Amino acid sequence: QIQDAAVLCRFCGAQKSLDGEWAAPAGPPATAPRPPRRKGAFTIKFAGVFFLLSGVFALLSLTSDVPLFGAMRSGVIAIAYNLLFVALFLGMGYGLIQGRRWGYRLLLAGTGVYTLHKLLWLLDKPARDAQSNAGELMRQLRDANMLDAATVDMLQQVLMLVAVVSLVCWWGFALYIYRRRDYFR
Repeated sequence: QIQDAAVLCRFCGAQKSLDGEWAAPAGPPATAPRPPRRKGAFTIKFAGVFFLLSGVFALLSLTSDVPLFGAMRSGVIAIAYNLLFVALFLGMGYGLIQGRRWGYRLLLAGTGVYTLHKLLWLLDKPARDAQSNAGELMRQLRDANMLDAATVDMLQQVLMLVAVVSLVCWWGFALYIYRRRDYFR
């Protein structure tokens, strides 16, 4: 029951007009519709952050030697090779975070470059051997007779397995990005 002297219903918020008629309360204020959330946005942006971090780490190791074409390469070749990955990782990270169409294309191109990089390393046994011999820790362990040829072979096999697993994971992410390509408008 609403009292006769009431001008506002305390239950529903209806108001009494001057002529004694009750008017239904105004609805809640309309808010602007939010744009639909893009599927996979969190995952893609999170991956973009990791690509940016990879680019920073690659920049920090810009002058590091690289196993390439049967030997450890240094100098201008190593800097150019490492700079390629710095640019690639930073570009992919920024493109993924911003959701740009070129970021999608760069990720697919980067997948090809990374695959070539890993396949070249996997198929180039002299470069892998040169990399095993180049490490200071490996030299110290070998000099202290703590590392024999079988152990070096086992370590190389583990590194090869890691390279294959990283390639599979990279391609899995590339397929995920392909499935979420509508994110890149």
